[in-house]
Amino acid sequence: MVVRTEHISPPCCAQCCIFSLGHQEKRKGIVSVMRGLSSHPPCSSIFLQGKTRSALQDVVTREYTVHLHKYVHGRSFKKRAPTAVKSVVAFARKEMGTADVRIDPKLNQALWERGIKSVPHRIRVKLERGFLVSFVSHSRRRSDIRGIGSN
Repeated sequence: MVVRTEHISPPCCAQCCIFSLGHQEKRKGIVSVMRGLSSHPPCSSIFLQGKTRSALQDVVTREYTVHLHKYVHGRSFKKRAPTAVKSVVAFARKEMGTADVRIDPKLNQALWERGIKSVPHRIRVKLERGFLVSFVSHSRRRSDIRGIGSN
């Protein structure tokens, strides 16, 4: 869903909550958000005003199944395990929204246990988003990846 912000005044009080969208905009799911309607009590609670809180600041733990075969399919044999490790890190970076991603040594061993060219097709991982607190700088977000199951 795409959100488009408009700074317009409503046409009238009866129609202020129901504003027209074009046919194409309704099909694409585009929602117009009217701002600055604090003078209209019925609309002030309906329309978004200001920024909302980002969910990326939460400490979250989730479990995923990473389909490694689609990442290493067609790769040369001597690059399969390194590509699998990089793709797990890229998957965690995308899902958790953090730049700093650390992989657990046991998960690394699970990816490499059958050698460089025979990577498992799927692997279960647990992604944890938290904060890295240091005394030198202020805290920043980071994600940890751990294997689930036979690791």
